[in-house]
Amino acid sequence: MEYKQEALSSAYFEVRAKRERIAKMQDEYSKKITELTEDEFVNIVQDLATAKALSEGGTLDDYIDGQEWYVNSLIEFSKLTIDEQLHQAYISKFGKNASVSDMKTELGSIVI
Repeated sequence: MEYKQEALSSAYFEVRAKRERIAKMQDEYSKKITELTEDEFVNIVQDLATAKALSEGGTLDDYIDGQEWYVNSLIEFSKLTIDEQLHQAYISKFGKNASVSDMKTELGSIVI
């Protein structure tokens, strides 16, 4: 696949931000994010939901599901190689920046 620079640049910044967030969580808990205990996972989700409720209004319950999804997505993301992380982010960004012609070419490359 030939990468489009605009989408690739945007994907880079997304991957970098996620990796920095994962590294920060791992520093806070002195372990890999994939090794969190259930209690640690729940604490992170509650901390994030509380911060969101305080900054945006609402209750803790309003944000629990979203923050649980977010933490789970970071855990799954951390299991990918850097190449897989960048490719996943690129695919997401490509659709937002590509021309119709580029989209058709890319979709046509997938054999079904």
